[in-house]
Amino acid sequence: MAYLVGDSSDPNPVGVIVCKLDQHMRGARLQRGYIAMLSVDPRRRGCGIGAQLIQRAVDEMIHLGAAEIVLETEVDNIAALRLYERLGFLREKRLFRFYMNGGYHASLTQAKTPSQQDSIL
Repeated sequence: MAYLVGDSSDPNPVGVIVCKLDQHMRGARLQRGYIAMLSVDPRRRGCGIGAQLIQRAVDEMIHLGAAEIVLETEVDNIAALRLYERLGFLREKRLFRFYMNGGYHASLTQAKTPSQQDSIL
């Protein structure tokens, strides 16, 4: 699934998020959401567009049965880490050379509350 934000006064996209929903564990009915990409026009950063895109995608993936949402970002992308953590994501792992550009990356997870998880089991 993907969401694209535009502005009628600008032909270029303002922001985009790309995500998917996969089976979390073999034989289980649990689903895992994955945010593959988030991009916001640098001129529009800090306006809440990224947060709104993330929240919209997370809400939809939870509605479709996701028990958790995961994503990765570079460990030196402080603005992204702060945004994700503000939205309830927790740093779970530190990955080396996860992307082709090398370096360290953080894996973050946002788990649903136990009452939300019970509703899909």
